[in-house]
Amino acid sequence: ASAKELMRINGTTKSALVNHLGESISGAITIRAFGEEDRFFAKNLDLVDKNAGPYFCNFAATEWLIQRLEIMSASVLSFSAFVMALLPQGTFSPGFCGNGIVLWSFAKCVLCLLYSKPMQPCESDNISGTGEPVHGHTK
Repeated sequence: ASAKELMRINGTTKSALVNHLGESISGAITIRAFGEEDRFFAKNLDLVDKNAGPYFCNFAATEWLIQRLEIMSASVLSFSAFVMALLPQGTFSPGFCGNGIVLWSFAKCVLCLLYSKPMQPCESDNISGTGEPVHGHTK
């Protein structure tokens, strides 16, 4: 739920930024005529800063999730290798150990999929767009 909220806030702040940029470009001649370039530039930087905040939080939440998944996978792999090292020689056949290496490679690929799966619904919601950003500007 928090990732969806961050993506929603990111979309809301991005629409304000894009709207201001579009209006500034279309009214560039008027802005220059009244000498208001500095005010519009400062407003643009303020909107960029407001948009960067939720994006940074979203990035931090994603990195937090990836870090936890990496720690979990490293723990399982280390424990498995430790148990295999402690067992008496001949317990496992060389073919079984070879399959373990193949399974480890497969597990790394599955982890890559796990990294991207939590963000897909959030990104698709953000791409599809809702009336919420427009509703935010009418208040």
